[in-house]
Amino acid sequence: MCQMAGVQSEISVHSAQIKFAVTKKWLATDSFSYFTQLLQFVESGFRCDTHTFSEQQKRCAVMLYYDLYDKAGTYASIEDMFRDLASDQLFIQELHEVVDYLRDRCSAPEKADNSVYKEWNPLRLHGVYSKAQIQAALGLSTIHRKSPSREGVERLKSIKLEAMYVDIIKKREEGSMTAYKDYAQSREFFHWETQNRVREGSREAEAYRNGENNMLLFVRQQVEHPDYGCRMGFTYLGQVTMKSIEGSKPMQIVWHLNTPMSEATYAFASQYKAIG
Repeated sequence: MCQMAGVQSEISVHSAQIKFAVTKKWLATDSFSYFTQLLQFVESGFRCDTHTFSEQQKRCAVMLYYDLYDKAGTYASIEDMFRDLASDQLFIQELHEVVDYLRDRCSAPEKADNSVYKEWNPLRLHGVYSKAQIQAALGLSTIHRKSPSREGVERLKSIKLEAMYVDIIKKREEGSMTAYKDYAQSREFFHWETQNRVREGSREAEAYRNGENNMLLFVRQQVEHPDYGCRMGFTYLGQVTMKSIEGSKPMQIVWHLNTPMSEATYAFASQYKAIG
């Protein structure tokens, strides 16, 4: 816009990436801690020694990668990405202004992670993140491979991690007779239905019953953001443990939240609906 107005003659070679990040990711992100880390990257001019990064910083860098790019493999490494971004001063200037503004508008009541992955997980309890950010943070996506998952559950078997992505208001597919009943019973308990194929006695059912995986719960009101025209972010509700399990195809599970959800999250998470 400054170039079009004649205020400046040049434009960042990464201007498309900034637009993609803002319109597709950041307007739906509410995490003061994440934007603070991005500001630290920006304020260093991306002239960072990535080899000294903590595990959380490394994962935040991959989150940033998927904020800027929609597919894996644009760079061979985070070091290469930072080197490229450091060469674009207009990008650094614009990104600083944008991220600083986005951080100031954050309102999520973030808390420290309560999961067994808290030592390396950059996500904060009750923060709001895009699915791509979550996948990068948890190691489900890397800079070399983007997670292909489009389902409501995703597993990383090597560390016994299972992430549940829940839309409270669902748009039912044409012809579908399934209306998954996913909703908060209270601030501490969440009713969730498995995928329709999961039956009593199956391997998946036994895994849930025996607590084989560490279950992380992410919820959002609906797919499309009502104000910004992008996909809504998921609120991270942390690690949950099973209170009860019953039924078959799908099975009904009630999860106990190790940390109660906020009142704001409960306000939308308790309103089960299916439309379409």
